[in-house]
Amino acid sequence: MHVDSHFPIVKEPTVKIKSTVSDYAKLPLRMAGDSKDYLYNVYSNEYRKAGGDKGGLVARGKASVTTSLVVTSELLAWLGSYLGKKKEQAKDAANDKANN
Repeated sequence: MHVDSHFPIVKEPTVKIKSTVSDYAKLPLRMAGDSKDYLYNVYSNEYRKAGGDKGGLVARGKASVTTSLVVTSELLAWLGSYLGKKKEQAKDAANDKANN
């Protein structure tokens, strides 16, 4: 059993290995930053739509509720498309096994 056959990255130069490990380690922070920016942009847009130029508490409440609804609906749409693809793949695999 050879290590390089199970872990092909071992054959890469050390600089590339360090870079790859560093990228994976920083991924959660990068994703958190992207998510924060996305939520802030959605909230800002909804605040503006709710009359945020007047600066009222009602506008902030509407923007908060609408932001959560927008993000939830987008997440559910993404999840539905992802699961739909997996369902088709599973159906194709089952048909292939049934035919063979």
